[in-house]
Order: sequence, then C-alpha cells, then structure tokens
Amino acid sequence: LRFMLVGITLSGGDGIQLRVSDDNGATYKSSGYQYQYTINASSGSAATQVQSYGNASASGINLSPSATTSYLQGYVDVFSPDQANDLLLAKFDLFNTSGTNTNGQILGLGYYGVQDAITALEFKTTSATFTAGTIYLYVISC
Repeated sequence: LRFMLVGITLSGGDGIQLRVSDDNGATYKSSGYQYQYTINASSGSAATQVQSYGNASASGINLSPSATTSYLQGYVDVFSPDQANDLLLAKFDLFNTSGTNTNGQILGLGYYGVQDAITALEFKTTSATFTAGTIYLYVISC
C-alpha cells in the first residue's frame, strides 16, 4: 500500500502517527511500535541540520516531529498489512516545512512488532487537529 500525503497541516499539538487495528478499526493498538527517522533540515545551524529520532516502545509509528508540523507531504509505504505471521513495516519519505530545525526531508521506517493480521490503518495525532490536506491510497495488484 502507498499513502500519498499532500498538503497536510496541523493546528497545535503533536505530529502524525500511523497505528494499526486487528478488528476492522473498532480499536487501534496503542503499544508495540518501533520507529526511527532522520530529518535533513534545509536551514538552521550545522549542529541541527541532521537530527535523528527514534523510540523502541512507541504508541504508534511517528511520521513527523511533535508540535512542529505545519505543512507535510510525501509518501508512506506499508508492507505486509494482512499477513498474520508477518510484522507490519512502514517506510516513509516526507517533506516538512515547519521550523528552522525541522524544515526539510524526513526519512524513516517503523514497524508494529507483534505478529498479527492487520485489518485497518489509522493516521492520527494525540492532541493536534488536521486543518487541511489529503491522504490518497494507492494499491498495486499482483
């Protein structure tokens, strides 16, 4: 699956997370995720132009830094979402235009570390509000 995020803007709060469900979206898993991403900032001091973030026990796959996303676009590829014996893996390449130290390319990957048949995906924030943008879903049939 490929998700294209186009012109996503948030008002206040945190960044965007990808979370999974195994009951068709009735509930979403709030633990068992890991992620790592790097921001290649286009501005700021040399010490802050490349930053890495990660978490080995997260409540979702974080796709952007907290409280800094003002305009986000790019793609998120999701692999093996429906195989009960596989881990869900997400790879993302996004561009963020928000602040001096986080304005630039966000490259990362994350996964849901429990073998489970995933039946729904959710893009969410904990405290921010989506104010604009579109998320497109592309599926390639084999």
